Amino acid sequence: MDRENFFIPKQKMVDLFNRNNKEKIEKEVIQGMQMFSEKFVSDILNRTILFTKHRGSNIITSEDILFTVEKEFDYSFGGRFIKGSKSLPTDDHVEKMAEISRQK
Repeated sequence: MDRENFFIPKQKMVDLFNRNNKEKIEKEVIQGMQMFSEKFVSDILNRTILFTKHRGSNIITSEDILFTVEKEFDYSFGGRFIKGSKSLPTDDHVEKMAEISRQK
């Protein structure tokens, strides 16, 4: 597959690789990364569109993109951290568990 109109141009991809090392890069590697980046951006946009429609809007906001990337791809930007929330058991649940323990 020899496409020239990738989302990220070949030279930009080479520049990104050269920032990290000075090794030679095969043409197939660059094309593979270009295809991957297009697919990744496409997946983010498609999932964001579904989320935006679900919440009843027809405008995609930057918060929608951030939400999609954080929830679907487990990635956060900058100082934001994803931390799970753990709900505490209700008093009724604790009492029920205590009663079950006493019956044993």
